[in-house]
Parts: sequence; structure tokens; C-alpha cells
Amino acid sequence: MTDQVQTATEAPKAQKVSALAKFVEANKNKKVNETDKKTVGAKFKKLMGEREKLVQALAKFDADAQKTAEEMIACYGTTHIVVDGVRYVPTSRNERIFYKKMSEEDNTVEL
Repeated sequence: MTDQVQTATEAPKAQKVSALAKFVEANKNKKVNETDKKTVGAKFKKLMGEREKLVQALAKFDADAQKTAEEMIACYGTTHIVVDGVRYVPTSRNERIFYKKMSEEDNTVEL
């Protein structure tokens, strides 16, 4: 009674091909000239500059939102706030204090 047990073997799951890999494969034979490289390089440089401005604006917004959230909690405590029918709940993550927008009640499940 020392027979081997037969086990089902599964074929290894194929990994999902990334969007980058698909794009590279689809464009591997595309010819690019120097003018195209210069044009797209300048466009990329400009775009990254615009992105940096947006990141700085978002950092300023986050700092202002943190200060306002702290002031709101100092005034109202940790109660939920409703603005134009949208409910916000005070919360924190790491050292950041902010208000989180809650979904509509009809989209939630009570357990």
C-alpha cells in the first residue's frame, strides 16, 4: 500500500502583459528621425515642468486643507460635516489630518 497519490497539476498561469510591453512590441519597427526626437523631447520637458508646478500647487493645497481641517476639528470636534448634501468625516493618516468625503448612504451596506 505504498502507491503514489496522483495530484492534479496546473499549468503555470501566464503573467499579464503590461501596457508598456504591449506598446513597445507594437512599435518596435517604427522608424524615428532626429526631428521627431527633438520635438517629443521638448514636449516632454515642457510637460514635466508643468507637472512640477501642479505638484507644488497640490502640496500648498494639502497644507491649507490640513490647517483648515485642524481648525474645523477644534471648532466642531469629530462630528461629521455636511456641505451641499455631501458628508465629510474627519480622519487622519500618519501625521496628516483631513476630511474624507463619504459615499452616498444608498451605496453603503449596513451590517
